[in-house]
Amino acid sequence: MSINAVVGQTITLGAYPQSDVTGQKKDPIEWKVLKVDGDKALVVSVLGLDNVKFNSLNTSVTWKTCELRPWLNGEFLNAAFSADEQAQILDSVIFTSDSIARRPANAAPGCGETTDKIFCLSREEVLETMPEEADRVCAPSAYTKAKGAFAHASNGNCWWWLRNPGYYTSDAAGINYYGYLHVSGDNITSPSDAVRPAMWVKIG
Repeated sequence: MSINAVVGQTITLGAYPQSDVTGQKKDPIEWKVLKVDGDKALVVSVLGLDNVKFNSLNTSVTWKTCELRPWLNGEFLNAAFSADEQAQILDSVIFTSDSIARRPANAAPGCGETTDKIFCLSREEVLETMPEEADRVCAPSAYTKAKGAFAHASNGNCWWWLRNPGYYTSDAAGINYYGYLHVSGDNITSPSDAVRPAMWVKIG
C-alpha cells in the first residue's frame, strides 16, 4: 500500500460509520494532510468521526490517563482500519504540554511524552499546522451528530477535543465551532464534543 501526501490535500485511509446514523454502514475516511516530514505525514480526519467523552468521570486526568486515549488506540483503531492499513500507521512519540493558565503557577500539568498510533492533536500542533481559525473548523459526521455531538446552528460545525489540559485538570482544551482555540477547555465529561483523530502515516 502506497500513500501520496501533499500538505493541504486529503487522502483516504480506513472506513468508519459516517453517513449512516445507525452505525451499520462504513464510509471511507478522508484525512487532511497537515505536515509532511520525509517519509511520513501528519493527518487529521476531515470530519468529527465520533462523539466520545475525554473521560467518563469528572476527575483529574491527563492525556496519558484519560479514557479517550485507549479508545482511539483500541476500539477505533480496530474498527476503522484493516491489518494492512494499520501497518501504515506509525507508533508516534508525542508530547503533551501543561495548560496555559491565567497564572503560570496554577497551570494544569500535561503528561509529557506518550507513544500512540492515534491521538488528538495538541495545542502546539494546531498552531503550527492550522494557523488560521478557518483552517480548524470541523463538521461532525451524521453518525457523530446522531450520537450527541452538537453542531452549531450558524455553520454546522462542532467542538473537537485537543489533548492538552484546560485551565483545570478536569478540563481538556479544544477547538470551537468557529475555529477558536479554547485553551480554557471544556469539561472532560462533556457529552457533546467530537473526536477528530490524528496520526502519522507512512508515505511514498
